[in-house]
Amino acid sequence: MPSVAATSSANQTYTDNPTARVAQKTLGQSDFLKLLTTQMSNQDPMNPISDTDQIAQLAQFSSLQSMNSLLTNSQLDGASNMIGRNVTALDSSGRTVNGTVEGAQLSSGAVYVTINGEQYAYTTISKVKAVPVTTAQAQTAPTS
Repeated sequence: MPSVAATSSANQTYTDNPTARVAQKTLGQSDFLKLLTTQMSNQDPMNPISDTDQIAQLAQFSSLQSMNSLLTNSQLDGASNMIGRNVTALDSSGRTVNGTVEGAQLSSGAVYVTINGEQYAYTTISKVKAVPVTTAQAQTAPTS
């Protein structure tokens, strides 16, 4: 394991433990601002970052946030359209679950569907079956 010696007067050694790290799936606005602040505070005073480069980075980040928001809204719309349909999804242990979608919700930036009273990530749905035509629907359908 890599070790890093502390720069303080106390001679302490910190050991990196990759298994104890918490993985984040996305970078948020605060992460971007921390990176930008760190970049600005550590820049070479003789060769500073140009205003144009900073504005371009902000514009790229804003565009990325808009695309993520659009994707999330699209997934929520797709999940809402599955309400009442029979689907196949995977649970957290990788087992296949079949059932009817009872609801859809957005929680912590991710879209979930409710199947048989349990929450499943929208992205784990692997199969959607068409809604069967009932006798009542067949009787109300216009004839040509």
